[in-house]
Parts: sequence; structure tokens; C-alpha cells
Amino acid sequence: MQNLKNFKPYTPSAALLKLYDDGSGEVPVFTISEDGHEWYESQKLFSDDTVKIKYNQSGVILGFVDKPVPARGNTYSVSMLFPEEGESIAEVAVEDFPPECSVDGTWKFDGEKVFQDTGVIDENALRFNSNKRNGLARRAAVGIATIKASAAVGNPRDGDSDNLLQLQLYLDALRDVDLNTPLWPSQPDFMN
Repeated sequence: MQNLKNFKPYTPSAALLKLYDDGSGEVPVFTISEDGHEWYESQKLFSDDTVKIKYNQSGVILGFVDKPVPARGNTYSVSMLFPEEGESIAEVAVEDFPPECSVDGTWKFDGEKVFQDTGVIDENALRFNSNKRNGLARRAAVGIATIKASAAVGNPRDGDSDNLLQLQLYLDALRDVDLNTPLWPSQPDFMN
């Protein structure tokens, strides 16, 4: 199985440039792996029947070819990928590639296997829950400030004192939410 690592741009020889000259005047981008494999030439090293993976230096999967490509002879064509600077291209057996794999930032390749990183999933969930709590708290704080402002200018509304207490209790309950396993307090009815 191929695993060509840490590609970087380079200037190819005149002969290689001529080989890839299509007459349009446009020069393709050439990259080379850390062990000296030129990208276009190294594509023939990959098997036609393995899943191809593009990943970054942290192992995060950035793209993959997990099905045969009809336009490329029904092969798992590595030419569907292109390694940018610092990226790597590898192949794994079809049976070793999880069908639920995606490029959502949680899937990684460690040089041998593809796996979902639970630490990244936990970080994403914590960030989502924190943003949700902050948004709910902002809504409650705006409600509190609005009721207090109305009272300060002598224009209170019916039910303001009850609503203020409900908002304050709700805001306080939000402070106690465990962001790892959130149990969200019920919003005051008038907020919905």
C-alpha cells in the first residue's frame, strides 16, 4: 500500500514539463513527496482497487475516493485527488475503509488505519454547546435589560416583574449547565 507523505511544490525538469504540455500554454502545478516521488508520475504506483485518501500533517482526512470512478475506467482513481503543500496521499484496502467516513474533520488516518477521533468529536460538541449556551444567555440578558430599561424610564408593562424573575432564574440555570452533557433548562414561555 502506498503512502506518499508531505508533498510540496517544485519546479520539474524541462523533459517533464514537455511531457505534460497540452499546448494550452498553461503549466500544471507539480508537487513532490518528502521521499522524492513526483505526483503525476507516482500515480501509477497506486492500485486500481484500493480506497485513496488525502490527509494533512495532523492526519485529518481531507478527501478520498471510496468508489470506482466510471469516467476513469471504474477504478478507484488516485488522479481524482491532488496533494497541496504539506498533504499526503495513501491507499487502504476497501474492506478497511469505514463506510461512514466523511471529511467533517473528525476522521483521521494514522498511516495504517482510518478512524474517527473521539477527542475531536468531544471538542466539537463542547464548542457547539458553549455557543448554544452563550446564545440563550444573550437572549435572556437582552430580555432582562429591556424590562429594566422600561422600568427605569417609568414605562413598565403588566407582568414585567414576573417575567424579570423568570429570566433571571433562567439565566442562572444556564450558568449551571454541564457543557459536556447538557440538560438545557426550559425557557420561559414568553421567550418562545
